[in-house]
Amino acid sequence: MSAVIDRLTQDHAAVLARIDRDLPGLADARIAGGFLAFLEREVVGHFRLEEEVLFPELRRIAAIAAGPLRVMEAEHAAFRERLAAGQEARERSDGPRLSVAAADLAALLRAHIAKEDGVLFPMALDALSEAQLGRMDAAVVPPP
Repeated sequence: MSAVIDRLTQDHAAVLARIDRDLPGLADARIAGGFLAFLEREVVGHFRLEEEVLFPELRRIAAIAAGPLRVMEAEHAAFRERLAAGQEARERSDGPRLSVAAADLAALLRAHIAKEDGVLFPMALDALSEAQLGRMDAAVVPPP
């Protein structure tokens, strides 16, 4: 196993728990705003870890780079676009648009996490060498 993939999987569990908690109330602009703030704080950093540590190693494996990795990168871009729409709605105090943006982000993340946990991470663990996994872990977890 990889400390990086373990951490990413734990992040996913926290995001899914927050989605489950907040989704029923996202029509309330206050709850949608809190959910958006959570995503800004947690998911943006999570994506940075994936993009700076995991994805560069996966790009070295043609079968992953050509398919699953492209999908994940496209979904990261879609997340950022929808997050920006939510931020704009929040800045304009447009509660209905904020709620829609938050619900869209929740749906996108739920599907995205299912793909990463069910497809990308298992493929990574099967395809990456011990040296690659060690490089990833060293980039995030300093040696004792």
